[in-house]
Amino acid sequence: MANSLICSQTQSRVSSVLNRDVKQFGKKFMFDNNEETCWNSDQGECQWVLLDFPGSVQVSE
Repeated sequence: MANSLICSQTQSRVSSVLNRDVKQFGKKFMFDNNEETCWNSDQGECQWVLLDFPGSVQVSE
């Protein structure tokens, strides 16, 4: 299993949060390693996640 590219300095942005309820569905829940939580977006055709890494990374499958 590969190491995660996400670290404490990684910044993230998301297109939306379901019902603007960041306390229950906010972006912080994407990477909290808790299977009971998740980020959830509002409905719409364009949903996105933007990650800003503190350094160069190589992403692969």
